[in-house]
Amino acid sequence: MNRARTLPDAGSRANRCIRSAVTEASLSLSGKLNLPFGSAHSGNFRPVSASSSQRPAINPRTRNGCDMSKQSIPLVVEDISPFTRALARQISESSEPPSHLSLMNMVSRAAGFRNFQHLRAARLAGERLAKPHIPQIIDHLLVERTLNQFDPGGRLRQWPSRRKVQDLCLWAFWAALPARTLMTEHDINARLRKAHLFDDPAILRRTLCSLGMVTRNPDGTDYCRKELSPPAEARALISLLETRRERNTGR
Repeated sequence: MNRARTLPDAGSRANRCIRSAVTEASLSLSGKLNLPFGSAHSGNFRPVSASSSQRPAINPRTRNGCDMSKQSIPLVVEDISPFTRALARQISESSEPPSHLSLMNMVSRAAGFRNFQHLRAARLAGERLAKPHIPQIIDHLLVERTLNQFDPGGRLRQWPSRRKVQDLCLWAFWAALPARTLMTEHDINARLRKAHLFDDPAILRRTLCSLGMVTRNPDGTDYCRKELSPPAEARALISLLETRRERNTGR
């Protein structure tokens, strides 16, 4: 009877030793694997949130969900012999080993371009021109109404009341200004005065500036036409006005 009573005590001590060993092993494994306290062995396991230890891997070529991989810029030369001679001459004239950007500029010049930026711009322009042209829908009625505001010499008779017609008329004044040319206030007023009959170049000048079609310094000097892409209706109006002026002058 006494011997039978000692067996449960021995079994209890063995069970306690086993549980202690399992607990220590669980805690050690939990620390090594960065698991939350309370493992699956103890029945208190809680899944780790994805925001801490299970964050998705970040692709170094993406930023804010956008692909940041570099664009391929191919280079084609007609004859490799003059290309290599021109490249070798540039490298020999360099006082030190060229950097990555310097070498790209040398290669671009050897191929007949001014620099790498010129090569890249030419390539991108070729890709744009290769794309099929999508014809734009023109509001011919709006173009006709706007054209009727001009006299046979292509000058605006009066400032129109409709906003759409006003905006389209401003493109005609924009086209009357020289491209990439600095102008004083007197110069731009003279050019605008030739394009209308109600003698108010100031309001036209200020409107062009406020809409970003003409730039100027804060002190009101050095006006310059901003190079923009006119909409389809504006291009049609500018072409019709040019034809009207040529007919009026007998050219």
